[in-house]
Amino acid sequence: MIKKEGYILWPAYFDSKNSLSQGRRVAASRAVPRPSAEVLMEACKRLGFDVELHEGAHPRAWHLKTGYVVVKTRQKISKQALIKLVGEELRKVGKT
Repeated sequence: MIKKEGYILWPAYFDSKNSLSQGRRVAASRAVPRPSAEVLMEACKRLGFDVELHEGAHPRAWHLKTGYVVVKTRQKISKQALIKLVGEELRKVGKT
């Protein structure tokens, strides 16, 4: 188990190629195709969060070393609300 200070976000949460059972945690309308941990980190930084990039593989896809980010928030926010915000920002990052 990974113990970090902050919320752990995996690229699989935002991948439009994944189904909900494969780890996607946003609506298909907020998902993007094959996001990387670096793009995820950029979206979090654009939202003003402190972010750390780490190596690793999502437990449901242990064979894919996608990496993950640890997001430290200054204000109280639930993980699901954070995922929703980051999903919306990822759509904007992908269009630029």
